[in-house]
Amino acid sequence: MYTLELASMMYTYFTMFVFVLIVLDLSHNKLISLDWLLDSTMEFLGLLTLSYNRIVSPRPGALQNLSSLHAVFLDHNNITALPDRFFDSSAEKIE
Repeated sequence: MYTLELASMMYTYFTMFVFVLIVLDLSHNKLISLDWLLDSTMEFLGLLTLSYNRIVSPRPGALQNLSSLHAVFLDHNNITALPDRFFDSSAEKIE
């Protein structure tokens, strides 16, 4: 009984600490797509750096789940144009 209580207490104790990702730097990789962002649950992500990858044509709404996103860096990729709805409800498009 004591071990079970201790395990329960430890679980409760550790669940109080929430890992919040605010900055994600994935620059200098070999990313070709942003499809993984469509299922993302990084609601507090504020800065996303995807520079120096191999991204070609991101899908519309790729950043839609990143509601706290303030800036995204996509420089030095193979992107020629961004879809109209790429930034839906997230970062403001900067020309």
